[in-house]
Amino acid sequence: LLDLERPAEAEELCRRALELNPGYAHAAFILGRALRDLDRTEEAEVAFARAGDAFPSFPPDPHQTRLDDAARGFSRRMMVIENLIQGQNLAEAKRRIAAVLQEFPERHQVINTAARLALREGDVIRARELLGQSLTLAPQDPSTLLEACVLELTEADSFSQQMMRLQQIAAAGQKINPDQLEQLRSKASAPAEKAVEYATSAAQAAPLVGRYSFWLGMSQRSLAQLSTDGQAQQQLLQQ
Repeated sequence: LLDLERPAEAEELCRRALELNPGYAHAAFILGRALRDLDRTEEAEVAFARAGDAFPSFPPDPHQTRLDDAARGFSRRMMVIENLIQGQNLAEAKRRIAAVLQEFPERHQVINTAARLALREGDVIRARELLGQSLTLAPQDPSTLLEACVLELTEADSFSQQMMRLQQIAAAGQKINPDQLEQLRSKASAPAEKAVEYATSAAQAAPLVGRYSFWLGMSQRSLAQLSTDGQAQQQLLQQ
């Protein structure tokens, strides 16, 4: 319901769940998010605190880290940064993420956001450096694996675009260097294969989350397209 921008309905369902089970930490957490979306900040903080103070569950609640972060205002700060990135206010997002990184230098969620920002700015080297740190800290985290997948797909697409330009030149009857075209295809295939690897690991780690399966399909399609382009490339050069 929150993803559908229906926070009022989410609030009602969460309150009903809490009436049945007052110690249900996840319901309190979602209630806090719904209230925050409704701009009822003070009530949201009470809900987050209630979630954090709920009787501990065994095994530990998987949302506990997020609950603790919300209580400290961490989630709100990260949400603001995400909105800035989506709004293309990259300079302000960069300033804010630098401050959060100083406080949480080993929090992979923060590093992932910094890497995504670097990629938006076109700094692939910096994005790869940050994701390398994040993968070291949380090698099995599906969100980290997904960020790595997107980075590899971006690099593969860059080489694919260069291939396309050369193919257009060849189709227009001009001579091109066949070796250069093959080198570009090889350069595009390597990150595409890595993207499939990362996306596969993410989908296996969280099989019920649709976006990981979506990106796995996108990665596989990218790799298959490169194979098809390679065959078309050979036919074009033989003409």
